[in-house]
Amino acid sequence: MDDPSAIRLTLSGNDHATGDQAGRHDPIKHPEKFDGIIWRRCLAFFVDVFVLMCLFAVALLATCVVAIVSLGLVSIGAILAFPVLGVLYDTLCIGSTRSATLGMRAMGVTIDSWHGPKPDYWQSFLSSVLFWTTVPVTSFLILLVAFFDPRGRCLHDMLAGTVAVRSN
Repeated sequence: MDDPSAIRLTLSGNDHATGDQAGRHDPIKHPEKFDGIIWRRCLAFFVDVFVLMCLFAVALLATCVVAIVSLGLVSIGAILAFPVLGVLYDTLCIGSTRSATLGMRAMGVTIDSWHGPKPDYWQSFLSSVLFWTTVPVTSFLILLVAFFDPRGRCLHDMLAGTVAVRSN
């Protein structure tokens, strides 16, 4: 991604891919990929929140044990690990070969890179950081952008160069 025009194309949301990649994210040519994608993503988020809450419970138990053993010396560091868990979960799941979190898999959604079939771990990390920083700050209002985009892309998708599509 050394080409600055690639960044502009990613941020603009235009489908300027070349060759056989052209038009694969066009909702007019492939409406089946985007049918109900916003609602599927919403439901997938609730499944992912449940998974993250289970992971947080395990992390909380580990944090308590570490705090007791260290007499509270590493408690602050352990508490700071909680926000990292959501980013790590998203990055590892979306950057994997399945390109989806557990909730996305359950709802039949995968994440594509705008210029390739699957996002790599760096692109997944960028998307996750953008999601977990913009959504809480705006009280989820930033996600309304998806209702005005023909592909159902949220702002973090546009900035990271990703798009959510149906996998089934």
